Amino acid sequence: MKNNLEVIKTKTIQIITEQLKFEPGIKIDWNQNLQELGADSLDLVELVIKLEDAFKVEISDDLMTQFCKEANLAQMIDYLNQ
Repeated sequence: MKNNLEVIKTKTIQIITEQLKFEPGIKIDWNQNLQELGADSLDLVELVIKLEDAFKVEISDDLMTQFCKEANLAQMIDYLNQ
């Protein structure tokens, strides 16, 4: 079943906020690199795992590697919205 884009964005913001210990209500630019927001490589791997759990999807090793390398949140949102 296709996830609603707004639900995906809201849940993803919640996961990022918790993982990176941001203040609630932080504005996240979907095109911003998560490393610019202070995420290290371990944070990125943990974010992917939490997104998999939250959305009941399996993210391939290749996609996880690409996401962790580029930390491109917009790309991950697009993938979760499929």
